[in-house]
Amino acid sequence: MRDNLATLLAEASELGRGLPQYVERDFARYLECGVLAHGFARVRCESCKDELLVAFSCKGRGVCPSCNAKRAHVTAAHLVERVLPHVINTRELAAMRWPWASVGFLGPHVRIDDEAKRLLFLLGEPVQLAPPAPQ
Repeated sequence: MRDNLATLLAEASELGRGLPQYVERDFARYLECGVLAHGFARVRCESCKDELLVAFSCKGRGVCPSCNAKRAHVTAAHLVERVLPHVINTRELAAMRWPWASVGFLGPHVRIDDEAKRLLFLLGEPVQLAPPAPQ
């Protein structure tokens, strides 16, 4: 990448407007990602006094595979730990056995997605299909 970036940018500009600024910026940051010469943090263990240098990352989107993997991992952890436990989808609802799939059993802290609400409605379970009108 480092050897061919200048050629890529030159050919893109010859063909028209070139690449958008944010793409050029992300490529430049990618080339600096993980390189100690472009910035680092020194991490030190207080108990054993061992030190480690950690290079800064580019935090780019779409260019750097390392930063994309890290972002995907953080997003997946957020979804699994904080979002998905509070949303019941149609597949989960269909897997439940009556009467356990009743809205009252699930409790007020669990949000049910619209498709699951429609399924409950079709099965005769009383469920609120739309939020109440403000008073």
